[in-house]
Amino acid sequence: MPQEPNLLSARAKLPVPGDYSKSSQIMNPADKSLYLSQQMDHFIVKVRQRMSPSEIEKLPTDNASYVNTMVTKSLDHVDVFHEDLADMVVARYYLTPKGERYVFDPVNGGALFVDANGELVTLKGAKIKTVEKGIQGEGNQYIEGYDKAFVWTGPDAEKEFTPKERPIPEPTLPNHETISARPERTKITPEMRTDLLYRHIREKMAELGQPVTPKSSERADFVNAHIKAALSNIDLFKDELTDTIAFLYHFRPTAERFFLDPNTGGTLFIDAKGELVVLNDAEILTSSSGDHTKYIDSYSTSTTLSGPDKGKTFSPKEKPLPPPIKPLQYRVLPSK
Repeated sequence: MPQEPNLLSARAKLPVPGDYSKSSQIMNPADKSLYLSQQMDHFIVKVRQRMSPSEIEKLPTDNASYVNTMVTKSLDHVDVFHEDLADMVVARYYLTPKGERYVFDPVNGGALFVDANGELVTLKGAKIKTVEKGIQGEGNQYIEGYDKAFVWTGPDAEKEFTPKERPIPEPTLPNHETISARPERTKITPEMRTDLLYRHIREKMAELGQPVTPKSSERADFVNAHIKAALSNIDLFKDELTDTIAFLYHFRPTAERFFLDPNTGGTLFIDAKGELVVLNDAEILTSSSGDHTKYIDSYSTSTTLSGPDKGKTFSPKEKPLPPPIKPLQYRVLPSK
């Protein structure tokens, strides 16, 4: 099973940076193997950083299932891992043409590929063949055909195309500037949004020399440790917190819709000015209708945590709280 490498170790360098078609002609087999091994280790470390302690504990022990789990997790966060996945797909295509040339997509049961625009796709029903002996390129794997191409990223994300509608050329590395300049995430779930918040908190607190340390591997302790750290540095994390609170309110109405304040036991919310507040003694109920929406039935007071009124407490009559403004910058998938 792949092991986590020493993060301080240097990865093998390509003779021709970013151009795998040329590198494949220059590198010897040992160089190729070393590069791909280190690339996979680098990918696994990044994916594990997005996993909870309980997810890591449940990882399979056989190599194939382990890698499939990592790829599945990265596809759950496809925008975060777009470049890593596309780079791995292109590298394997050129550097290992005779074996394990294609990265398997466990979600759709197909072969991951990269289209002419550098977008990540899955070729469903891909028929992988091997060039016969005596023919030029013998032993090389190739995709003879596929049923449909499912697009993961870019303007056509979540769409499917037939081979006639979208012929797939040899893989092309994505344009990194285009990816980083995108104004919105291709697709996101509430789970992804909370994971992004926790990662942001961990990274910033590590920079401050105050790493986030949950009491245990329990999910509640994990969440509370991150929220407590964010509230202790409210000016640094206010925007991320309010964005996530609004996101969960609108896009995860039936489960874990609200964050609790670990310091007071109150419920975190947003006021009409976009400032962070905590609702004291909030009573959260579930609607009796078929949608089972969770809602705040009542609260005693609200204490403002950011902005000009920071530290002040108001009654519901003094400061009525409307629903948070719906975030506009995300295309959202239903919560699993």
